[in-house]
Amino acid sequence: YYKGDYVEKSYEKAVQYFIQGVGLGSGTCARMLANCQANGYGVDMDKQKAKQTYEQAIQLNDVRSYSFLGTLYYKEGDKEAALECWRKGGENGDEVSIKNLIRVLGASKDPNLRDESKQWQSKLQNKN
Repeated sequence: YYKGDYVEKSYEKAVQYFIQGVGLGSGTCARMLANCQANGYGVDMDKQKAKQTYEQAIQLNDVRSYSFLGTLYYKEGDKEAALECWRKGGENGDEVSIKNLIRVLGASKDPNLRDESKQWQSKLQNKN
């Protein structure tokens, strides 16, 4: 229902199924529910609730949630919290987190952060 593939698109129905999936221990469903909360898809937009749900997804071993949570912090202007999330994601193999680190750290005026960006770039290249 989230994308409307083969069924009529309905964020409200998708949210219901995501909630059921979270109840069954699905980290992916928790991440998708958090995406809905962060963007107001099928529920009222609630960034704080989305952060909590991304944290829940992480606890359910959904490493992709690090990148989403970090991006939420970054858009709110909390660069340090964003970098912390992306670093944890990168350490756990999330490529989107690594790409975010490369982009943000590489644009820094701090040479140490630019060096860190290069280290993440190397890690990404060695992964592929």
